[in-house]
Amino acid sequence: MKSHLLGAVAAAGLAFAAPSYAAIIIVDHNLSGSLDTILLDGADDGSDNVLLGLSNAGWTVKFTSDVDITANTGGQAWLQGTNSDMDFLDISTPGATFTDLEININGPRQATWNIALKGYNASGVEFTQYFSAQANGTINGGPYLTPANFLNQSGNEFFNFRATDGDVFSHVSYQLSAATPLGQVRIGGVSAVVPEPATWAMMLMGFGGLGALLRRNRRTAQMAVA
Repeated sequence: MKSHLLGAVAAAGLAFAAPSYAAIIIVDHNLSGSLDTILLDGADDGSDNVLLGLSNAGWTVKFTSDVDITANTGGQAWLQGTNSDMDFLDISTPGATFTDLEININGPRQATWNIALKGYNASGVEFTQYFSAQANGTINGGPYLTPANFLNQSGNEFFNFRATDGDVFSHVSYQLSAATPLGQVRIGGVSAVVPEPATWAMMLMGFGGLGALLRRNRRTAQMAVA
């Protein structure tokens, strides 16, 4: 049975990337494989906490925060808070699941910061991984964060979610200790949700009942006319 990844990883100091075991993998660097770029909706007016994007393959990707959010331009742009800082974001594919997601976060310019990344499989089981960082070097006169095991040393930190062994994500989210914009987002393994057999059976029963009701109403109307 899959393990709920809390506790031990958080207590270990969280200064390095320890991939999740079981079927859900959450790491602090790029994973091999080609992912589909998500283009953000540059026409969004930033008046609510939801922003839609579209993958190159045509899948809708939904971004939800706890503050109003906007993209500063269309395309692969920063997604950020409209009037306040954004430190939480949930990413989903309405009506579909996915197996891979990559996000690029511009590390907050603070001495320390941490991020909690959560992936939820099709059954709603939560898998969590934590990472922390320390200041190292300067950029534009201020500190930027380069955790020792992060592969990208430019201040743009890449995090990857991967579902293996037939598992899939219904959605993923992250929570930052310091607000910062989100950069590029890429996705892979998207597929439409197929209803369970029991759901199909209920739908068929519902359609059958609706058909019977319509037939009865038609006969009643015919008898009234006669």
